[in-house]
Amino acid sequence: MLFHVILRHDASHCPGYHRELLPLWVDGISRRDEIAASLGVKLVGVYSALPEHHEVLIVEADSPGQIAGLVTQLYPTEMAEISVTAITPVDDVLEMARQMMG
Repeated sequence: MLFHVILRHDASHCPGYHRELLPLWVDGISRRDEIAASLGVKLVGVYSALPEHHEVLIVEADSPGQIAGLVTQLYPTEMAEISVTAITPVDDVLEMARQMMG
């Protein structure tokens, strides 16, 4: 199952303003493939939306619990908000629509 994950932090928790947090982020993000594999998760994409203070992940996983483990290891600092939404590839939506039309 695919998930769209948005992680938001505020300026008071931003590694860009608090340099002591940078090594934690650099370590987690640098090991992203290793961490994902250990959790049985596939990273489809990892993005940063600067300067809006949020990160975006597209993840293939069996459960939101796997994503929780991933997030806490990739970004081991406090987040103001974490949003996890199941998403469907557009080709699957098209197939479903065609079936509904008969």
